[in-house]
Amino acid sequence: MTEDIKNKLLMCAEIYHCADFITRDPVQFPHRYTLKQDIEISGLLTAIMSFGNRKQILKKADELHRIMGDSPYQYVLSRQWEVDFPSGGTNSFYRMLSYADFYGYFRRLYVAYTQYESLEEALNTYPGIPMEKLCSFLEVSAKSPQKKLNMFLRWMIRRDS
Repeated sequence: MTEDIKNKLLMCAEIYHCADFITRDPVQFPHRYTLKQDIEISGLLTAIMSFGNRKQILKKADELHRIMGDSPYQYVLSRQWEVDFPSGGTNSFYRMLSYADFYGYFRRLYVAYTQYESLEEALNTYPGIPMEKLCSFLEVSAKSPQKKLNMFLRWMIRRDS
């Protein structure tokens, strides 16, 4: 690695690898929680929504978290999402993600959390590397880049940021 590249990476780390950055980034949502299940649910759904204009992402992610209340985990288990995000709801919740899409995410999460202690434990029942497991769980192709899902995995494994 050249000295120039090293210095650029260190500069980026100073900007992005700090608590101040969190308040302006979608990663702020899972950081609101301490319960593992709340963090997993918040992180996954926020990552799925993280495309487009950052201001709009934050606005809609905040709306989603207001709907879920103090505990995304309890929200999933309560099945209130069946009312809030009807399975036939074709209107958009955020950009190309419909209410029915979120119904599907919540349904998968409900099944996972009624059978396993955590999403991590549920994902470990699928074969492959972590990205393949997550794609199988969400029923999406592991062949595309899956930038949002990679971001979710980074959020879940970083302990010091």
